[in-house]
Amino acid sequence: MSSKISRENFIRSVADLLRKAEIELPDDVVDALRKAEAREENEVAKSQLRAILKNIEIAKNHGVPMCQDTGIMIFFCRARN
Repeated sequence: MSSKISRENFIRSVADLLRKAEIELPDDVVDALRKAEAREENEVAKSQLRAILKNIEIAKNHGVPMCQDTGIMIFFCRARN
C-alpha cells in the first residue's frame, strides 16, 4: 500500500527535521560531552568542551543552531507518480 503526501507537507517535514537536527542533540551525546569535560585535564581541551556544551544549551533555550556554520545540505530526490 502506498500513501501520498502533498508537496507542502513534504517540504515542511524536511524543514522541521533539519531545524531539529541543528538545534537538538541526543541526550547520550550531551552526557558523553559532559563526562569528557569533567575528566579532561588539558585546560585548552576542557575550555573547548565547555564552549560546545554552552552552545548546546543556548541552541536548546533559544531555538537557534548549535553552530553558526551548519554547512550546505544537498538532497537528491526522485518523485514518482
